[in-house]
Amino acid sequence: MLVHRSSIPSHLSLIVFCLAAVVAAAPAYGSRLQQYAVVQVDRLNVRAAPDMDARVIRVLEKNQRVRVLMEKGDWLQVAAGESLGYIYGHAKYVERFTEHRVTDQTDEDLEVAMARAQEIERRIREKQKELKTVSREKTVLTQDLETLDRKAAQNRRKLQSLMKEAEQTGARIRMLETEARELRRDLEQRKIHANDRIVALYKLCRLGRMNLLATAESASQLFLRKAAIERVVGHDEVVLQQMQEKRQDLEDVLAGLHHERKKQEQVVLEYEETLTQLAQKRNQRRQMIASLENRKSERQQTIESLRDAAARLEKTISALKTENESNAGDFASHRGLLKMPVQGKITSKFGKTVTSDSGVMNYSNGLELRSARGTPVRAVFNGKVAYADWLRGYGQVVILSHGQHYHTVYAHISDLFCAQGETVKTGQVIATVGDTGSSGGPALYFEIRHQGKPADPLKWIDSSIQSDNG
Repeated sequence: MLVHRSSIPSHLSLIVFCLAAVVAAAPAYGSRLQQYAVVQVDRLNVRAAPDMDARVIRVLEKNQRVRVLMEKGDWLQVAAGESLGYIYGHAKYVERFTEHRVTDQTDEDLEVAMARAQEIERRIREKQKELKTVSREKTVLTQDLETLDRKAAQNRRKLQSLMKEAEQTGARIRMLETEARELRRDLEQRKIHANDRIVALYKLCRLGRMNLLATAESASQLFLRKAAIERVVGHDEVVLQQMQEKRQDLEDVLAGLHHERKKQEQVVLEYEETLTQLAQKRNQRRQMIASLENRKSERQQTIESLRDAAARLEKTISALKTENESNAGDFASHRGLLKMPVQGKITSKFGKTVTSDSGVMNYSNGLELRSARGTPVRAVFNGKVAYADWLRGYGQVVILSHGQHYHTVYAHISDLFCAQGETVKTGQVIATVGDTGSSGGPALYFEIRHQGKPADPLKWIDSSIQSDNG
């Protein structure tokens, strides 16, 4: 914190001049309140998403500090190295604090943009890996589907053959059933005829054999009648026996055919069930393939979306790099070579000082140069105007960014001759001395900062010209 000693003895209060106030009053120029988190446990996982089941992308060690980008419920999105991830933000695991930083807006934006680019690249690789897995699954399912199609085709051919055989068997059964019906009718007629003969023989037997033979006119006729009766009865017996045998054979054949038909019907039923099961499996495979196609399409769309985002981010990074490069200078190599920003007397130096009249210890983050109102204030080095406006406690302020995270601060000025975003050259007049925000009359307050930390300006000013301002 910058504490500047008042040049008016009656003012014993300390004026706070620090770029934390710059951030709070005017964040637009690039200074900001930056949140950080320090790990309080031995190991803390950084996850790809705000979920305990999400993949671990990095492990933080105890006391490791990370920058907090945003809050999402109980989770914190942090910049962990070159990756973005999420940590659980409970106080048991991390201690959060806010740090006041003055830095080039583009430096911070570039850092975040590059971290986001790394995160997008990681997500693209992850989605590409998922896409390969889906493609492999689809290949396996497609092969299974082809195998099922071949089996189904074989079963359909076999089923057609069985159905044809069953149809032929059915035709044979119908033909034999017709023959059996005709045989039954013939058998019934012969039974009736045989019954008539039996009745006649019965009546003849009641008359007696001698009565039958006695009616013969001669012995030869007698024997002929006898032989004829025996032949008729014998023939009837043979015919009846043959018909019985044929009917039995027919019934045996019919029974065999019916059995064969039942077997064929059972086989047909089994094949139909097999075909049904194959059809169900094929439908399942097709649904799975369709689902995989959807997943593949979704991942391809996600990858395309991420690539578009990466392309847009790459343009942003390029623009930020260009902006940084255009603003970059060799500021660090000019240590001890810079000229004073204004001609005047140094009334307050960097660091701790003790007032002679009150004994109060003060601390200053820069120099105060007493000079006449309207004296030109010049840029000590090439740079870009990061801020040019009023700032509570400073009056009108100009902050120049010199690249490599170096900044110079010029406060209490009267007239501004530059605007935010403008590029300035070494020695260019950017303002005039005034007393805005100053309690001790016209003066210029001057700071040099690197990565937001104040540095002693006298170590950067050419020592040969310091005596002229001392």
